[in-house]
Amino acid sequence: MGRTRTLRGSILGVALAVTAIPATSRATEFLRGDANSDGVVTFADAHFMLTHVFRRGLTVECEKALDADGSGIVTLSDGIVLVYATTFGDSLIPAPFPEPGEEPPGSETSLSCDGWGGGEPIADPSATIAVGEARVAGGNDSTFTLVIEAASSTSFAGIYTRVVFPSGSIAHVEKTSADRTGIYDNGFSSARAQGDRIDIGHMASIVEETPIPAGSLSEVVEVTGCIATPLEAGEYPITVELGEIVDWDTGRRIDPTFVDGILIVESDISPTATCAVGSGGDPGPDPTPPNVEFALADVTAVGVDPVVPLTIWSDAGVQAFLFSIDFDEEVLNVTGIEPLVGNPGEGFQAYYFDNSNNTPGNAGVDEGYITGAHILHLTMPVALPVNTEVEVARFAFEVLDGVGETTTELEFVDGGQDPHAGGPTNNRVTIGGTPLTPDALPSFILIGATLHVLPDVTIFIRGDTNGDEQIDISDAQSALGYLFLGSTRPVCLDAVDVNDDGELNVTDPVALLSYLFLGAEPPAAPFPNSGEDPTIDRITCHFILP
Repeated sequence: MGRTRTLRGSILGVALAVTAIPATSRATEFLRGDANSDGVVTFADAHFMLTHVFRRGLTVECEKALDADGSGIVTLSDGIVLVYATTFGDSLIPAPFPEPGEEPPGSETSLSCDGWGGGEPIADPSATIAVGEARVAGGNDSTFTLVIEAASSTSFAGIYTRVVFPSGSIAHVEKTSADRTGIYDNGFSSARAQGDRIDIGHMASIVEETPIPAGSLSEVVEVTGCIATPLEAGEYPITVELGEIVDWDTGRRIDPTFVDGILIVESDISPTATCAVGSGGDPGPDPTPPNVEFALADVTAVGVDPVVPLTIWSDAGVQAFLFSIDFDEEVLNVTGIEPLVGNPGEGFQAYYFDNSNNTPGNAGVDEGYITGAHILHLTMPVALPVNTEVEVARFAFEVLDGVGETTTELEFVDGGQDPHAGGPTNNRVTIGGTPLTPDALPSFILIGATLHVLPDVTIFIRGDTNGDEQIDISDAQSALGYLFLGSTRPVCLDAVDVNDDGELNVTDPVALLSYLFLGAEPPAAPFPNSGEDPTIDRITCHFILP
């Protein structure tokens, strides 16, 4: 093992640390992102926030501090902002930050803040973050694997740490880290190299109850990367510069003892050595404002329950999307939602629908709505294909009993609330790590859908095209007028298909006239009494399917 050092006090890598503020601070002042109210914004605040959103049970001193993205509401988005900001220093948190203060003018919200600064870290003498040996074979192989261990006397949610390698020695670090706890479940595990340092954040789960057990030192996360070439064989120090352990129950940080590690290069690394685990660097931001389209497809439902697809198109990579859709709960109920993109084990998916109809009338997203929050990947910049209309989800509806022929609208309306999400859902996307809304991005278009409900009238008399329950020459005239003169649509299209061949053309009125006046074969069943069509084809009473 390397040397042991004990560092206490405010820790937050990536230049987010601020001086702790005593509990006597004015109630109107707070630090945005400091969810646990201990005076600094750290990885523990992300767990506190996510626990508040998904699991509840924590006492919140200042709701305004939980609004990490400054949207005026507390949602999953705030937790994700805190995960990335406290691990990598991404500039995602608006004022008051990085110093405490009052809400900026014009951004006041209804969130409460009766006080702030009353929290404090947990003292745990046994808490430790340790780095072991990182070995490099050398020669043409410059790959290293670094395992981070942690110990705590209480169960914990995860760790953040920053380790520093020798100057100029890091060529690349894989952004996705590997869990070594064995209980990882849709969590966050990522690393980022910035110069000679590597910032590492690991949270066993974003949503689920997955505390890492208390105990002595055990492996938590594994980071893989490559050493810059050339480098001579030898031993080099790896220093733990910053770190914290996140207490599971309270969402407070634990300041641990640090145990440094060693980089062991077994033989000289060749100048031509390759990096087998990828290449570093992120593409620069695209300065052109993106175009985005959310669209619901128009659907005609004939005697069947409709399924409505949601598609997203953009000329930039959409990494995450949120939507809120209103429907008429007096006409429809949602029976299911089918996500079509992403891998639940890599990203995050939360879909919800509300079919309640406690208040007469369709009055927006207080009742009858669908919401969704979908992140394609929690640690990698995975995005939807660009310049492609991507079907991201399907919504299955049922038409309520007693609803006749009608037309109803499905519209994108902000404000649908998933009770597990902690606040209303607004329509938006994340592109290049930046959240975008239709209000802020004029080229963000929302296209709703029209749903035509046509009950399938299955009882008819074939040949009775005018619906008077009599078979005579007027039926042939009605069919000819509809087919060739643009006359009134028959009461039942299936009744026009006299020969039941699945087509509507001149042979049908000719067959009816031949029966009436030439003694030819009678119309196909149902005839002469009313009944259902015994054959399955594309013609129904109300609609001709493609």
